[in-house]
Amino acid sequence: MQGVQARSGKYRVRWIDAAGHRQSETVGSIEDAELVLLRHRTEAAETKRGLRRLAPTEKTFGELCDYWLEVRLPFLRGAKQRRHIVEHHLRPALGAMKLRELTAEHFDRLRARVGHLKPATQRSILSHVSALLGVAAENRWLEHAPRVRMPTVRVDEQPFRYLRNDDEINKFLAAAWSTNPLLHAMYSAAIYTGMRKGELAALTWSDIDFDRCSITVRRSFDGPTKSGRTRYVPLFDALRPMLAAWKLQNGSARFVFASPDGDMLTPDAWAFNTGFKKTLLRAGFEKDYLHFHGMRHTFASNWVRRGHDLFRLKAILGHSKFEMTERYSHLAPADFARDLDAFGSAQHDADVVQLGQRRELQQRTASNA
Repeated sequence: MQGVQARSGKYRVRWIDAAGHRQSETVGSIEDAELVLLRHRTEAAETKRGLRRLAPTEKTFGELCDYWLEVRLPFLRGAKQRRHIVEHHLRPALGAMKLRELTAEHFDRLRARVGHLKPATQRSILSHVSALLGVAAENRWLEHAPRVRMPTVRVDEQPFRYLRNDDEINKFLAAAWSTNPLLHAMYSAAIYTGMRKGELAALTWSDIDFDRCSITVRRSFDGPTKSGRTRYVPLFDALRPMLAAWKLQNGSARFVFASPDGDMLTPDAWAFNTGFKKTLLRAGFEKDYLHFHGMRHTFASNWVRRGHDLFRLKAILGHSKFEMTERYSHLAPADFARDLDAFGSAQHDADVVQLGQRRELQQRTASNA
């Protein structure tokens, strides 16, 4: 039944929406009731004719979090960290809000709430908000995903730690050898390839071509590489004999750096955490002198320090943007010294000196006049 019904001094409007569901609304006057009824009937008719989209389903941000964690998260990298962001930052701040009521003010307040965290972490949190709202728009829970303003994070301003010279590298690898041969093999591969720890964990012997001196990087812990693309890393002379010896000892396992059971190492494996800190201490460093990712920085920094090309470094590291690679460029200022004679030497030094002397004499004469 559709129409307007008077009830206790107010007017109840009833109509059937475009999906065939009965709806109702109460207003204060007969005039408002008639306008409301006309508007809803018009919206339903336009929707059925394809002139208007169906109204979004009413959902809260908390329901969106539930859906995203259940349906989208299992297919994404870094699931543990992403779940932490949703449960510890997004849900407490926005969970009770209806999606259609979210505005830029709510996102600004969330940004202020996490303002004590590192800029990169703030950006990650807000990026997840934007991603979830995009899913809501895809599911027709929102007409349009509202814009989330991101904090600016300059890549070249983010500090990084690395082993700074051959002496530090040799001390660290010697300590790794005395700690555990697996650590020595893995840490050597990390330092001389720049591969991420997930890529090292997923590396199989079939990915290494000793004849062509090439390593195929195609996987990480829970799926593809960070960029989603396969890349090829040179098997450098500094690493090739060591890996060949390691294969003779452990070549029966599928993974190059396997767990004791022959499985892929997990992100919280001993080799990435306790074993790494133990190696640092044995090498004479503080336990926080370096993080595992610092070996990737070590490769990149020493590549540049030796004067090698930044664009080749970008391909080896698998960076999606050149600015990620460019932050290492400051490590090779001395390399410009060999370029100073690129245009030859000066041919008229005496003329330049004489010209300077004449100008100086002219200035003195003018000042005495």
